[in-house]
Amino acid sequence: VGDLVACAGAGQANHADFVSVKRNLVCRIPPGCPVHLAASTTVGAIALQGVRRAAPELGERVAVLGLGLIGQITAQLFRAAGCDVIGFDLEAARVERARTLGMTYGADDPDTLKAIVRDATGGRGADRTVIAAATKSNAVVNLAMEVTRAKGTVVIVGDVGLKVEREVFYRKEIDLLMSTSYGPG
Repeated sequence: VGDLVACAGAGQANHADFVSVKRNLVCRIPPGCPVHLAASTTVGAIALQGVRRAAPELGERVAVLGLGLIGQITAQLFRAAGCDVIGFDLEAARVERARTLGMTYGADDPDTLKAIVRDATGGRGADRTVIAAATKSNAVVNLAMEVTRAKGTVVIVGDVGLKVEREVFYRKEIDLLMSTSYGPG
């Protein structure tokens, strides 16, 4: 009683003056942590789970497709993990924002992204790709398959179309993973 907490959970942690949230969807805000920063707990957890699923290693080149709020945090987490980040978003302003926050390379059109990945990886492809976009189109998942190296990993965080073109996916033997965003505990 009296502790400040951060909480998450669809249908549980709603925007209201008072909510009743199950214990495993709540955590205490650490002493000294500003409340306005703790308010980003859920979006931070979504980005972090996507990075965890990607399992990056120090020095890898990773691609982040979609640089909205979750994509921006994802790019920063990869940088903190010692990775070079190649970002993509159709909005140039989002790409520029990510670059000012430490992203190594960025593009706002698919062809430029492909060229950057080719040049930055010596033609090999990104080791890991996280899709943090929201579109019903299948284009972004297939773009991820194109820019990811053979035996690389693609993690889907966003809500995207899932009709993967089999040829590239199969030939490269890419691991395709889903991230369920965040969860209890």
